[in-house]
Amino acid sequence: LSFNISGSFEGNTGWANLTNDFDDQGLSMGLLNQTLGTGSLQPLLVKMRDLYSPALKALVSTSHYSSLLGMLKSWQNGAGNSASAQWARNNPYDEDDRFYSSWRRGLTAPTTASEYVSLQIEAGVEYHDRAVALQKVVGCPELRCYLLMFDFVTQNGTSYQEDLDAYAIYVKANPKAGWSAKLRYLIERRLRHVRTEYVADVRARKNAIVDGGGSV
Repeated sequence: LSFNISGSFEGNTGWANLTNDFDDQGLSMGLLNQTLGTGSLQPLLVKMRDLYSPALKALVSTSHYSSLLGMLKSWQNGAGNSASAQWARNNPYDEDDRFYSSWRRGLTAPTTASEYVSLQIEAGVEYHDRAVALQKVVGCPELRCYLLMFDFVTQNGTSYQEDLDAYAIYVKANPKAGWSAKLRYLIERRLRHVRTEYVADVRARKNAIVDGGGSV
């Protein structure tokens, strides 16, 4: 459920989701749209390179493979996530910030390969563990709470301790509040850390999980 729900928010092509630099993250790939800018995509590509190099070579052109490996090597040598994002701006995009067709094919092909799908599932399990830990802190036993925590981890990366502290104070001060109210309070706290232009979309996405439906 968490893969299907959060994955559907990230794109409509499932494992083959591919998103450009609209959010200043360089590019995003896969079901849960791991990004270069946050450093969540590079580890998957490194594992694909190290564990399944023949499969990756078979899916990507020689020049693109070389360019991709150069970016990963620089990242591993400490170049940083921002350098990886800049690599994306300098290579896969045309002058209109759209993917060159060859790069789109080269980046999409690995995401649906069984080897890379397995790595995406492996990363998703790590998200699951973090979501379960966060759910325990929130204290909500309902499935929608787990799904919301998983989506926090997927889309927003983390929760801030100051928000969790404020949430604990809210719960203590409002003992009769239902879980919908508690979860919405937590959502609004997290929205304080979201870029202004994305607040409405993030709120709609999170509320849809709390409500069990909605338009995003």
